[in-house]
Amino acid sequence: MNTAARITRWSWLPAALAGFFLWLGVAASAAAATRTWTGAAGDGKASTPGNWIPNGAPDDTDDILLDSTSSSNLTWDAAATNLVASWLQTTGYAGTVTVATVYYGKGTFTNFTIAGDCTISNGVWTHRDNSTTESNKLDLAVNGDLTVDSNGVIRADGLGYDTGYGPGAPQGGAAHGGSYGGIGGWHIGTPSSSLGGTYGSVITPTNIGSGGGNNGGVSGGGAIRVAVAGALALNGTISANGAGATRTGSGGSVYIRASTIGGGGIIRANGGPGAEAGGAGGRVAVALSGGDFSAF
Repeated sequence: MNTAARITRWSWLPAALAGFFLWLGVAASAAAATRTWTGAAGDGKASTPGNWIPNGAPDDTDDILLDSTSSSNLTWDAAATNLVASWLQTTGYAGTVTVATVYYGKGTFTNFTIAGDCTISNGVWTHRDNSTTESNKLDLAVNGDLTVDSNGVIRADGLGYDTGYGPGAPQGGAAHGGSYGGIGGWHIGTPSSSLGGTYGSVITPTNIGSGGGNNGGVSGGGAIRVAVAGALALNGTISANGAGATRTGSGGSVYIRASTIGGGGIIRANGGPGAEAGGAGGRVAVALSGGDFSAF
């Protein structure tokens, strides 16, 4: 059993826009300079000066470039700036960018802001794994346009609660799938009363997915929140699926706010497929401040 995420779609009223743009942050500086990722220092951290050309950790005036110079993985860690001028990730970059944003109360790096445009033509964006508590998420604000090309991926698959943990985890370690937007799969021979329940907001989903039951269970999906002041052109994939195995985790959450959305890409937060009990779907919500869907 593999249950797809529940999707909510609506448009914002103009009066809501002021708070939206206030949350997104400040505009790009006119003095921006390009800083190219090399990963030469070997620790994979954005805050390490030796990982960039020219040498130096990025600041809020820099345009960030990831290209064929290096495809080493990059972690945008909490010690790095939480604001950059723009982001260009070309087809020459094939690595993974881990944005170390956390939930409120779990640290200071709660959201990453790009003041101008962001383009992800290749490679993967993700967040750090969770375990027994809700700690890590991907929280991105783009003050310009966001483009995710066909080979670009924003992914939080299997990064939610571990086996047996989360509000929707089966009770008592029962052999069921995890629940979130719906109820997880029920393993025959195990009481259905031990199934986990649904949780979280339908309109603004931000929770991670719950793990499946013990003895063969796996993690739920993570959490992705993306706010775009301009247009989102999505031809790649944004996903927060639960992991698949015997008793699988639920899907996580994807929450997108944008002026308009176009393209032929994929947004999903599916429950993991299970040999005995599949996880439930997570939650997906898309809010539009202007226009409508195009080509979806």
